Amino acid sequence: MLFTYNQLKKFLKTNLTPSEVEHSLTMLGLEIEDMKDMRVPLADFIVGEIIECSAHPDSDHLHLLKVNTGSEILDVVCGAPNAKKGLKGILARPGNIIPLDGTKLKKGMVRGCTSNGMMCSAKELGIGEDHDGIIELPSDVKAGDSAISALEKVYNLDVIYDGNVLPNHPDYLGVLGIARDLSAAGFGELILPNVKVVKETFENPIKVENRALDDAIEYNVRYVKDVKNSNSPLWLTEYLKSVNMNSISTLVDITNYCLHSLNRPLHVFDADKIKGTLVVDYARGGEEFKALDGNTYILNEGDIVIRDDNGVQSLAGIMGGEATSCTIDTKNVLIESAYFNPVKIRKTAKQLKIESDSKFRFERGVDPCSTIWGLDIATNLVLELCGGSASTITKTGKCGFREYSISFPMGYFAKRVGFDIPREKMVEIIKNLGCSVSIDGENLNIVPPSYRPDLEGKQDITEELVRIYGFEKLPAVSVKPEKLDLTVEPKTAHKTILPHILANRGLTEVYTWSFMSDKKELGVVKSIKLINPITNDLNVMRQSIIPNLLDGIKENLSRSIQSSNLFEIGPTFYGAKPTEQNLTVSGVRQGDKKVRDWSDTPKSWDFYDVKNDVFEILKVFGVNPSSVKFSNENLPDWLNPYKSASVIFANKVIGYIGEIHPLTLKKFGIKNTSVVAFEINLDLMPNTKSKGTTKKKLYISELLPITRDFAVIIDDSVSGETILSAVKNANKEYISDAVIFDIYKGDKLPSGSKSVAIHITIEQKDKTLTDEEINVIFKSCIEKVVALGGELRDK
Repeated sequence: MLFTYNQLKKFLKTNLTPSEVEHSLTMLGLEIEDMKDMRVPLADFIVGEIIECSAHPDSDHLHLLKVNTGSEILDVVCGAPNAKKGLKGILARPGNIIPLDGTKLKKGMVRGCTSNGMMCSAKELGIGEDHDGIIELPSDVKAGDSAISALEKVYNLDVIYDGNVLPNHPDYLGVLGIARDLSAAGFGELILPNVKVVKETFENPIKVENRALDDAIEYNVRYVKDVKNSNSPLWLTEYLKSVNMNSISTLVDITNYCLHSLNRPLHVFDADKIKGTLVVDYARGGEEFKALDGNTYILNEGDIVIRDDNGVQSLAGIMGGEATSCTIDTKNVLIESAYFNPVKIRKTAKQLKIESDSKFRFERGVDPCSTIWGLDIATNLVLELCGGSASTITKTGKCGFREYSISFPMGYFAKRVGFDIPREKMVEIIKNLGCSVSIDGENLNIVPPSYRPDLEGKQDITEELVRIYGFEKLPAVSVKPEKLDLTVEPKTAHKTILPHILANRGLTEVYTWSFMSDKKELGVVKSIKLINPITNDLNVMRQSIIPNLLDGIKENLSRSIQSSNLFEIGPTFYGAKPTEQNLTVSGVRQGDKKVRDWSDTPKSWDFYDVKNDVFEILKVFGVNPSSVKFSNENLPDWLNPYKSASVIFANKVIGYIGEIHPLTLKKFGIKNTSVVAFEINLDLMPNTKSKGTTKKKLYISELLPITRDFAVIIDDSVSGETILSAVKNANKEYISDAVIFDIYKGDKLPSGSKSVAIHITIEQKDKTLTDEEINVIFKSCIEKVVALGGELRDK
């Protein structure tokens, strides 16, 4: 949302400087992403008066000027056709930076003559589009005066803001709404537009019929005859240009001014081009409509349109038609001010792929009660700038706003925010926002204004109180540990803990769409298709995050990034209903584990790396990795069946880990590399109390650990995980670690069996263990494995 400081001050009486406006709005929730002060680049420019003007001896269009700076006379070569003796304009001297292109002006020679400066055009100074001649200033300015003070007499030197309007603040899409918020926060006095009573001298001669009252909720028009359309006055064209809107003609510019300043979309028809009755109607599928953007659209059945006997003349709330558009020759106009169903407007615009300022505002929410108000303001501007006389208003439908009340317990604020503000201050803030308030015991009954459709419940009121009161005023409150709820839940852990855990393990968090292409789905039985997708490539809800992460790897490889470690935490969907979704964490690792080095052989990420990733995820929820099982049964087809496993906890499959199948990688255009991945359903994680500061103190024995190795021949179906779990449980007090360091399968062993070599670590704690005690511990480990069907291998 672009707006200017001077336009803001038309609606707000304030002493805030432009920089203070930027800070205040950002604190209120309208983040100012950019601020451009048109005066800053002109700080070193001055007024120069031409005291002599003669022809250049070696050019038919250049002039040799003597320019008075107030302190000296400079020779300047100038090519402007309007250069003449006595003209006062803006002089750039050597060292000045020209705003148009950022070049630094230097003293130079132009066709053999010295030039010590440049007389500037409006375009060169960045304040207008005129480049045909130098600026001509009023006669009362003096040579040597500041360029800024002189230019402000004839130009609108303004500060332009670019604000990031969030979806919950549609009122910010008009400068009036921005001023209203600043006023509510105590930064000035709101100045509401002075809406004059329109003198209505005749009945509207054009009949109007509304056949779409469910979606064209209120539709009003007024006829103005005998207008004189022309180019807009300078103040209007300069304002529209400052906010990147083209000046077209006075009639059209007035509607754009109201849209931008008041958040009130309007449309103006050339009334003489309307044939018969003007009907608000639904489109018939296949109808053609040529819009003001020059494109012809094939309409869908049910789109809201305004038609006459010649056909569709406007696409309601989105764009007018070329056939009834206003031109310089327009003599009679019909001004439209309406309120349309925002959902309908958005759907139509998406289907037809049309973007417009009007559509942008309607879909986010304009004030339903502003139709007549906006029509009167626009009519007065037309009468003032174009002349003519106005008719009565033809009204159809009724106001789309229905008052509703929010019950707000005053104690709710402190409970939610952690501190309190006085009741009187609460009521003052809420009233300043335009709400009406009544007190009922400990509750406030609040009726939001029509221009704040985002205020729906007590949470919204709490947000408004904090926002207007000031985030910077929130006190620092020490939270006592005994008051903390240390329960770790998936819905909070995925925001606060898991990202840090995975980032510390070298993975980078990414955010991708919850939609994807059906051509990239993996192992899906039935696609969850979207009725109205954003694009054709995002036409189904994702049932796995892995495809999006594989796209990320492909994108990185195309940019010569040879190693990618990515993760995302977000929803996956198994049905079309809102409740049919899982919170999922997914990760992929591709490339070498570390930067290639002459002293070491590169090693790619493998199954065990993502297995360790999963173990760290499980620990967050208090799940002991030893209680998790892995199985190679019922694996999805996007995984390599020989290098992957399903993850089983509490007799449920909670996810998968392993190497991506080569055919899957080929499908995503990933070549000559392997990718390992994990995907875990966090909704199947248990809620657990965080141990917080109750962890056991780290104990490091002063005695050296003892290690022993042994090997067993065991059935190939017994997993390594089962073997290690048995060894560790043989003596939990002294066995601190156990790892498998070798597995052998071959002709020397019985069919269907394998040899597994195990390395155990025995921790000596408070005393040195005797050989007999060590042998007892070691023997218990062997017995546990033998109980699984193993046979001790003595060679």
